Amino acid sequence: MSVRLEAESEHQSEIALSPADFPPGHHELMSLLEQTESRDVSVDETSNEAEQDSVLGYLIASAEQMVIVFGLYVLSIGPMYWTWIEAKHVDGSHLIAAFYEPLWKLAGWIPPLGEWVNWYVCLWIY
Repeated sequence: MSVRLEAESEHQSEIALSPADFPPGHHELMSLLEQTESRDVSVDETSNEAEQDSVLGYLIASAEQMVIVFGLYVLSIGPMYWTWIEAKHVDGSHLIAAFYEPLWKLAGWIPPLGEWVNWYVCLWIY
């Protein structure tokens, strides 16, 4: 039995191997080549699957990063509470007031989040 390996490129070449080409005791390599010959996987399918995996991996990594950044944003209100109150109601930085305004709105729209933020801020102000 001989095994033929074909390269898929502009310059196609063929290599014909037979069991006599392998040193004694290397039957594992021959059986691996036979298995490879029996599977017909095109390069396009393999690269397409790899591309889908990389896109999915990128989306998962991006979602994880967004969750971490949002978590840090929410946690930052604790030590910044008095600065935010001053910015919102007295005469403080408009940037700080604008920075925490989305959190203020979300806490109003999502009651469990608002309750948790109130509890968390109480840890910092008392």
